[in-house]
Amino acid sequence: MAVGLLDLDHFKVVNDQYGHQAGDEVLAHTAQILRDSLRDTDNIFRFGGEEFLIFLEVDNADSLHEIIDRIFQSLHSNPTRLKSGEMIYITATVGIIHVEADESMEKAIARADQAMYSGKQQGRDRAVFA
Repeated sequence: MAVGLLDLDHFKVVNDQYGHQAGDEVLAHTAQILRDSLRDTDNIFRFGGEEFLIFLEVDNADSLHEIIDRIFQSLHSNPTRLKSGEMIYITATVGIIHVEADESMEKAIARADQAMYSGKQQGRDRAVFA
């Protein structure tokens, strides 16, 4: 099992520039992109604000990288079209960890959060595997 914490980059700018309704449209669109990018065995939840928690059943590192690559390709190629017709391009940073056998979910999420924060420090729009 792998856990990912995905955070939309510079989301505050969307709310400030376009308004909270537009921010809600971006969140809904992003959630749909994530659902479409994942398999039936995976789960995604809005974790708060502009963060999404992703639970992935993976057999190996290659399949994990493949799923994350698919998410990033979808985010990059599918901007949100607002009701006004404007397009908003969004990027995300995600921290991904493999859950250890006896690890609590709280600790696993905290490790994914640390990996995501590391990605933010490295320049955003990336995945950090820890």
